[in-house]
Amino acid sequence: METDNLLLKKIEALTIAQKAVLTLEELSIYTGYSKSTLYKKTHKREIPFSCPNGKKLFFDRVLIDRWLLKNNMPTAEQIKKAAINYVTLNPDKLEVRYEN
Repeated sequence: METDNLLLKKIEALTIAQKAVLTLEELSIYTGYSKSTLYKKTHKREIPFSCPNGKKLFFDRVLIDRWLLKNNMPTAEQIKKAAINYVTLNPDKLEVRYEN
């Protein structure tokens, strides 16, 4: 019985990932955020949403994906390359510090 429920949840998650427009319940499953957190984010206008009849909330999955992926954190390798690039392009700003 446990495996049946787990299978149903996985199938539901896969079908939700294919939809273009999500309801609040589907978005909760898709993102892992609780419904109350999503309500708060819509109230604060922190998340893109649509409310065509003034009642039920709808979410464009493409816009949600962009929202989820904003503020991307650079990898250590990207930071290192940026630092090398900066030092190479700005040698006059390089300050050498010696510690005793």
